[in-house]
Amino acid sequence: MNAAHGWHWRITLADIEKIKANDRETVNRVYFDNLEKFRKMALKYCFKCRNYGFLGDCINQIYIDMTAYDYSSRLSLWWSIQASFRRASMATAVPLLSLDKPLSDDTEATLYDLIPAPETDEEEEREHARNALEIIAEQEQLTEQQRDMLTAFAFGVAFYRGIYAEEYRQAFAA
Repeated sequence: MNAAHGWHWRITLADIEKIKANDRETVNRVYFDNLEKFRKMALKYCFKCRNYGFLGDCINQIYIDMTAYDYSSRLSLWWSIQASFRRASMATAVPLLSLDKPLSDDTEATLYDLIPAPETDEEEEREHARNALEIIAEQEQLTEQQRDMLTAFAFGVAFYRGIYAEEYRQAFAA
């Protein structure tokens, strides 16, 4: 879509089709044509989070994710970009330094313990899910959003608000 249809981006319908087809030349052109707008959006996001440490990561994540964005409306594009910012800031939001560092002083469990092993049977997967949720529940220093992010990472799914509570409810019928 173009500016005549209410877009404030330097992008056309033809550009969108090429971006979805992963045409890197078009991705580069559209990204750099709209870079100042992306920078302002990332700055606003970082201001709301009160953390400017991942400003550059937010801007770069847009470039990485552009081919997967929903360009059907301005709002859907805005939400796609916000999701990129959340992905970029996820690493700094959850205070974990490595896969093999204990998650707390009270447990020897590590983030590596949360990652499921490939080719496990269904009962092992359920047991792993329960164990992962129990380990996350023990992390009292985490906010609800950080628990959601850690749960999404542990289960290898897209982050969304409330995933920890929903998975916990399903696993323990609580």
